Amino acid sequence: MANFDEFYSLISENIQDKGDYFEKTFCPWFLKHDLQLSSNISKIWVWENFPHRWRDKECGIDLVFQDNNDKFWAVQAKCYDPKYYITKKDIDSFLSESNREIIHGRLLLATTNLIGENARQVLEGQEKKVFCFLRKDFQKSQIIFPSSTEKLIDIEYKKIAKPFLCQKKAINKSVNYLKNRKKGKLIMACGSGKTLTSLWIKEKIQAQKTLFLV
Repeated sequence: MANFDEFYSLISENIQDKGDYFEKTFCPWFLKHDLQLSSNISKIWVWENFPHRWRDKECGIDLVFQDNNDKFWAVQAKCYDPKYYITKKDIDSFLSESNREIIHGRLLLATTNLIGENARQVLEGQEKKVFCFLRKDFQKSQIIFPSSTEKLIDIEYKKIAKPFLCQKKAINKSVNYLKNRKKGKLIMACGSGKTLTSLWIKEKIQAQKTLFLV
C-alpha cells in the first residue's frame, strides 16, 4: 500500500495519458471512497455519461456528482506537477460552463497546492462558490492508497484514532457532568488532544448540533 505522494508518482511516471486516468478513473474512485467527500455523494458521472449535459464534448467539466439533496455539482480534476501554479486560463472554461442553473456547487480537485494570484482572485470572487480540494487534502485523506494504478478495487483506511487514558477520563467526567447541566468548561493542556476529545464527547452525548469555533 502507498501514501498519496507515492501513488501520484505511479500516475505521473507509468501512465501515458495521466490526465485522462486521473479524471475518469482515479477521481470517481476517490470521490466514492474518501470518508470526507463521499458522505454527501449519492451518484457520480464522468461528463460523457451525465444525462443532463448540454454539450457532447467535454467543456471544462470532467465529472458531475449528485449530492444527498439531489443537487448537481460540477467537478474539474487537474493532474498537475506539485510545483505548478494553477492559472486563470486553466479554470476559465470550467467556471463558465458550470455557472448554470442546473449546477448547485463546484469542486476543483488538483494534485498541486499552488494557485496563481489571478486564479485565486477569480475563484474567491465567484457568486457560486468553488470548493478546492488540493494536494494537501489528498494527503490528509483516511484512504491508504494502492501500490498499483490497477488495484483501485482494493480499499483500505488508516486506523481511526482512539482516546488515550487521560482523554477517556476527560470524556467520562464531561459526559457525567453534562447529565444535569446545560454548560461547562473543558480545560486541557496544549497538545493533549482537545479537538478529538470534544468530538468524542459530542458523540457520547449524541449532540444534535455542534458549533466549533477556531
